[in-house]
Amino acid sequence: FKDEATLAKHMKGCAAAAGMPPPGSGGGAADAWGGAAGGGAGGAGGGGGMDGKGPSSPPKGGGAAKGPKSVCCYICGKQSLVSSFALHEKACIRAWEEVQSQKPPNQRRPLPRKPEVGEDASLEERNAAAQEVYSQEGKVACPGCGRSFKDETTMHRHAKGCSAAAGALAESPPRGGHEHEGRSSPSGGRKSKSGGGSKGPQSMCCYICGKQCLMSSFEIHEKACISHWVETEAKKPPKERRPLPMKPEVGAEASLEERNAAAQETYNQEGKVACPGCGRSFKDEATMSKHMKGCAAAGQAAPEPPPPEMRASGATLSPIKGRTSPSPKSASGDPAPRGPPSLCCYICGKQCLASSFGIHEKACIKAWEEAESQKPPRERRPLPSKPELGADASLEEKNAAAQEAYNQEGKSHCPGCARGFKDEATLAKHMKGCAAAAGMPPPGSGGGAADAWGGAAGGGAGGAGGGGGMDGKGPSSPPKGGGAAKGPKSVCCYICGKQSLVSSFALHEKACIRAWEEVQSQKPPNQRRPLPRKPEVGEDASLEERNAAAQEVYSQEGKVACPGCGRSFKDETTMHRHAKGCSAAAGALAESPPRGGHEHEGRSSPSGGRKSKSGGGSKGPQSMCCYICGKQCLMSSFEIHEKACISHWVETEAKKPPKERRPLPMKPEVGAEASLEERNAAAQETYNQEGKVACPGCGRSFKDEATMSKHMKGCAAAGQAAPEPPPPEMRASGATLSPIKGRTSPSPKSASGDPAPRGPPSLCCYICGKQCLASSFGIHEKACIKAWEEAESQKPPRERRPLPSKPELGADASLEEKNAAAQEAYNQEGKSHCPGCARGFKDEATL
Repeated sequence: FKDEATLAKHMKGCAAAAGMPPPGSGGGAADAWGGAAGGGAGGAGGGGGMDGKGPSSPPKGGGAAKGPKSVCCYICGKQSLVSSFALHEKACIRAWEEVQSQKPPNQRRPLPRKPEVGEDASLEERNAAAQEVYSQEGKVACPGCGRSFKDETTMHRHAKGCSAAAGALAESPPRGGHEHEGRSSPSGGRKSKSGGGSKGPQSMCCYICGKQCLMSSFEIHEKACISHWVETEAKKPPKERRPLPMKPEVGAEASLEERNAAAQETYNQEGKVACPGCGRSFKDEATMSKHMKGCAAAGQAAPEPPPPEMRASGATLSPIKGRTSPSPKSASGDPAPRGPPSLCCYICGKQCLASSFGIHEKACIKAWEEAESQKPPRERRPLPSKPELGADASLEEKNAAAQEAYNQEGKSHCPGCARGFKDEATLAKHMKGCAAAAGMPPPGSGGGAADAWGGAAGGGAGGAGGGGGMDGKGPSSPPKGGGAAKGPKSVCCYICGKQSLVSSFALHEKACIRAWEEVQSQKPPNQRRPLPRKPEVGEDASLEERNAAAQEVYSQEGKVACPGCGRSFKDETTMHRHAKGCSAAAGALAESPPRGGHEHEGRSSPSGGRKSKSGGGSKGPQSMCCYICGKQCLMSSFEIHEKACISHWVETEAKKPPKERRPLPMKPEVGAEASLEERNAAAQETYNQEGKVACPGCGRSFKDEATMSKHMKGCAAAGQAAPEPPPPEMRASGATLSPIKGRTSPSPKSASGDPAPRGPPSLCCYICGKQCLASSFGIHEKACIKAWEEAESQKPPRERRPLPSKPELGADASLEEKNAAAQEAYNQEGKSHCPGCARGFKDEATL
């Protein structure tokens, strides 16, 4: 926990920490866990072990390198700190005595004995002794299956569903020993009329339905069960009807426990319905049918007639196809409590009924051969060998041998961590996240022999014809060992920029070319973009050099750049989606084909690519990059934008202390004959160096100091950047300290970069409430009015809303006043208000 206060809150409700003191409650120099000062690691009296002695001497170095020591409690089995074990032991003894005092005297269990270990015993030996005592004397074992539980409540909860415990859970004190003492009946331990309270009403197990029934009404229950069984079976086809379970024959002197055990055995063998796949038994066919929907092993179990030896023994077919119901006089005489015996398949590892194993085996062999026949001959795996065992081998031995054969030969093993998986598809998923298998190929992907990824056999890592590079040649020679130790090679596609396996690059390239041509054929001829050029690299070029060349071609010719901010996108749809919210692209996104070259060809306008009035449409509005804020602005309004940016920069810096003010970025000097691209590149460089703000830790640049401050909260490198005065050379050059401590703001002529203001001024639209550049507000206003009128014209006349009124302000109103008035108009007239709570929403759909 982050602090001791939080830890103390947790400890109040932590069962494992019951009886332990919170941190800081004990005396001593450094005994925060309750040990006495000077007592070492001990609890009361300085003793922390089970006998009051410290478990071992402290580390020689003086520091507790392994943290606080813990001791296993011999009463409850939980771990407790050595320093507070004495308190924990007292609490455990008190809790044990309170629980036992509430039981009848003959059901009380004695307190577990404290283990006796020598004084020189280590902590591990003490814990082992305590755990052994707890397992033998502290736990409560199920009288049926023998499983142990922490307390009697948990054991009784288990016994309700334990078929082996039915009828065996005595309602009276156990026969002897304290392992099973004190188990009350599940019904709550009500006392009998005799006053002893040890027996209560006697109940019998029904051999037909398996339920418990009072002895006084067992005959009535038996008749009802027989009637219900006969009626249920009469509704089935004659071949699927199951015979009535036979009433167990026991001697007249048999005890109630023996009668119940015989009835339970009969019910398990003849009354329950077993899944034909995994062999699990269920109380009825409806429950078993629900189970089979999700049982993988049941999917391969086919129906079969009972074998001759089973027909001779009187066994009948279950209504669940393929499951035989052995007669009560089975030859084994020792039936499994959960239904018919099942065998493990050495091919698929699933459990199958012994009676239908022959059919399952044939189906598995056929499925294996079909799956392998679809692979290249050199990649096929041989059928797992059937384990050879003697005729007298037991079922457990057969299953163990089959499981071992499946684990070794049937599973697909990870080449990194060696874990086995049921099939290659599951293995491939695992290998994507397996650190040990990083760079290794999935099964069947090696060179030559196992080229499952599309390469010709014997062709190394190549694609069609053995060549996997962009020019049909493999990127490098295969590993000397013959195996692809580093995993399949991948090549970058120069058309779509995605990675493709070397072995299948030829197919990928053809598909990419076909897709490109289909997309371009749907555009007007003057908007079609040419296919990116295949990069030319030497035959001896490495895979990294080929990928770098392909990536460069894709970035220049395959991507689509925003005409406003210059960012590149994978396709025009993504670029147009970006352009809708890009302030620099407002009015700059040409509705016709770009100026020339294929880098920007074929970019249609967001409105659908309508042609301009001039018909040629090759240029569109020109935009320039601002050297102060880095945004794109129309050339026609650049002077206005520049003045606004300078004014905003000066106002922002004037609010800072004189020593923290940054100088205005210097306007780049370019020749009169410089092209627009050269001017924009120079402006972008100036903005990056002087307009942006860099993180003092990792060096990343941000548009303003607010954004950089948010970044620094999670920047590990920035946590170590301490404030320091500017060095002499920085003071001599005129650099000043930034308001972000520890970051120096270089002069305009410095090589590093720093913060930018918030960009050109923006106005709030009184119709839609969005922000828009002041330079293009007139265009935005017209578009908003048109959209409003179109939306309202589709409504009935009585539901149409009037256009929000434009706020009237004086010519000398500031930008903030204009935006506040526009926002108020939008909130009152532009939003759709809820008639109940009066909240406003941006449109009626949201309302």
